[in-house]
Formats: sequence, structure tokens, C-alpha cells
Amino acid sequence: MSGVPDYFGWPPPWQPLPLPDGWLGLVRSAEEELQSEISTGHLLFGVACRAVGFNAPDPNEFLFATDAQAYPFVFVHFTFKAENDPSWPHTVGYAGWEEFQSAWVQ
Repeated sequence: MSGVPDYFGWPPPWQPLPLPDGWLGLVRSAEEELQSEISTGHLLFGVACRAVGFNAPDPNEFLFATDAQAYPFVFVHFTFKAENDPSWPHTVGYAGWEEFQSAWVQ
């Protein structure tokens, strides 16, 4: 699983972790919330994930590093509830940092 490269410039409004105090309310971590939301058939089911960034204006949106070769980075929009539909939480995979950055540059 890859970490954030030193040279990486986060596209606004994204920021690297750590989260501000109290950002997730009663949720203990973004990783635990992700595991509680995904179901069998979801893109991230059975994939190791580590939160690396967050969308500052939207507390539902996170960037995770994964151990999946096809999508080492994923955007996830949390629903903050257990999901049975494998299309939720909404997830977009990126092949690398540059692809993520390009997708979010305005």
C-alpha cells in the first residue's frame, strides 16, 4: 500500500490526514466506517484500505490507499449506514496520484 509522496500537491479542497478533532463524530476511524458500509460485491470488499486524505468541505468524502493493483487509490463517499447494495458507498478507483489529482483539479 502506497503512502502520500512528498511531492504531492493536494488539489483543493482535499487535505491530508490527520483529521481535525471531532471530524467523524462518533465514528472511531474512516477505516472502520468503510468496513461497516461495504457489502459483498463492493469494489473494496476484502481489500485492505488506509485513509490518507479528506475533502475538507464534505465530511462524507475520503481518499484511501489500497492494496489493489488496479486501483491503488480510491475516492469514497460515505453514507454513514450499513449498505446492502454493492454500489454503495459510492467509490471511484484511481490508478495513481496523478490520476486522482487530475480528476479534482478545477
